[in-house]
Amino acid sequence: MTVVRFITDKDGCGRRKRRGSWQYRIENRKISGRDDAVCLFTVYLPAYSYKKKPWKEKDKIAYIQGIEVPPEGRNVCYLYDEEARAFLGRREEPLSLEGLLFLMRWQQITFDALIVLQDRELETEAILAEYVRDTRYIGVVSAGEEAFFETKEVLLEEYGFLLDVAAEFAKLHVPAKGKTLVIAGAELYGTTPLQLPSGTTLVSTVVSGEAKRLCARAKEVRYFDVKSLLRDITA
Repeated sequence: MTVVRFITDKDGCGRRKRRGSWQYRIENRKISGRDDAVCLFTVYLPAYSYKKKPWKEKDKIAYIQGIEVPPEGRNVCYLYDEEARAFLGRREEPLSLEGLLFLMRWQQITFDALIVLQDRELETEAILAEYVRDTRYIGVVSAGEEAFFETKEVLLEEYGFLLDVAAEFAKLHVPAKGKTLVIAGAELYGTTPLQLPSGTTLVSTVVSGEAKRLCARAKEVRYFDVKSLLRDITA
């Protein structure tokens, strides 16, 4: 997996001379894990265009066009600090299925029960197919329960697995024992800290949602997102 992080250099300048060429500072390193590796690009964005001169829009556009990093995609994730978001006019995209599976492998997450809080960006059917053979229970929280009618039939016919679908977390029949994994996007369906079983692991595909605050108020619940991966590989 490739992670590209954009950090603002508060004392940096885009060029040293008024009409000189643009100056770029991009670091690249590979961090190997047990079975996987992360290629980390760090892009330092200068706060000024020249000396202490603020950026003009046309200069900013020209500078951004010259940044050479892998394009954002299913195996390439972009992260920004607050100033970089404003400079580039962009925010983080939800983690792809490939990124989600990589994150779970890297963090060595194991579980007995899986709960997916359906989100329009989540490839829920693909997630279910990935884990149905090795999981004792799978629940899906979705506003439109009928959307998973066909999926329920397929899982029952092919694997003898009964998928639990509900409009609220509290209406799922989560096993009382075992380790629970919750995969969530931006939509949490009103889930409360008390509804998360003790020992739950929650993996979020977004970095700016409410899931992290939800876990902070819950008892013995671990939280991971792609920023957790970044902290892990740069520690």
